Amino acid sequence: MGPPFDGLPPERWRTITASPRMYGFHATLKPPFHLAPGLTRERLIARLEQFASDRRPFDAGALRVSRISNFVALVLRDGSEPLTHLAQACVCEFDEFRAAPTNAELARRRQAALTPRQQALLDDWGYPYVLDEWRFHMTLASGLDRSEIEHVCEVLQERAAPLCDAPLEVDAVCLFEQPSPDAPFLQTHRFPFVGGRR
Repeated sequence: MGPPFDGLPPERWRTITASPRMYGFHATLKPPFHLAPGLTRERLIARLEQFASDRRPFDAGALRVSRISNFVALVLRDGSEPLTHLAQACVCEFDEFRAAPTNAELARRRQAALTPRQQALLDDWGYPYVLDEWRFHMTLASGLDRSEIEHVCEVLQERAAPLCDAPLEVDAVCLFEQPSPDAPFLQTHRFPFVGGRR
């Protein structure tokens, strides 16, 4: 198994970072979805290009490492109204591309003891943590035990310090795709914000 790495066996680090590696290091703006019948990937890409072309880069503020339930993530030190508005726009403006969730997907989401507001969002948008329930985060580790979460948080805080020294510049949105249910998500397109440039 190898020697401990920052107090945890290497195999444990591989386990708690398996999910972030699967989904890729990113912040979700619109939750994953299947394309709605009759709509194409090419049409989605064209809409994303148009969406990005009208927007300007902005500073979302500094980051910090934080514990969220049983996972650790990079979050904003303070809220960012422009970033919140961007996430809301992504959810609303691209909703026509989202196929309705299956009954099995809805049942799985409802196992999470949702609040009435989250249940309403699930019904309307196919996901319970959007719009006013959305929180920016970039997951670093998940599935942590109580006995290790504080230690992992401290280790990742030290390692993420260079990322947290400078403000987060939001200058693009990206399209991630999953080739198959068990395959990692792949960033296939990046759409820079070019609004206001000549």
